[in-house]
Amino acid sequence: MISQANLDEQILVDSCGTGGWHIGESAHKDSLRIVQEHGLSLEKHRARQISTEDLETFDLLIAMDQQNKHDVESLTDSSLHIKCLREFDLERDSLDVPDPYFGGPEGFEQVYNMIYRSCSELLRYIQSQIDQK
Repeated sequence: MISQANLDEQILVDSCGTGGWHIGESAHKDSLRIVQEHGLSLEKHRARQISTEDLETFDLLIAMDQQNKHDVESLTDSSLHIKCLREFDLERDSLDVPDPYFGGPEGFEQVYNMIYRSCSELLRYIQSQIDQK
């Protein structure tokens, strides 16, 4: 989405977790399958844990659920901008992105759709912030 909007030079995206359980591992096989079906790739992605450097580097941190948002907020006392991804989902029934693992194979597709919708609106939000500068 960022590349399609020609914003590669203005937006840096990275991914990490609040816990260290899967450091160095690739994405779940069903996540890999779903993104491949949608023409994307996670082949180079490896899990890592959030660091203090992330808190200093990024202007906006996006959490997948309220617990992770709380966990990130507890790492800093700054005015860091932290939001839940589904704050940007126009069809949300919750602020939490559910763990697709517990929804079976179709759960991964449902979560992909939530994330896609949310990221589309998140990009609009970020573009509006860039335009205001």
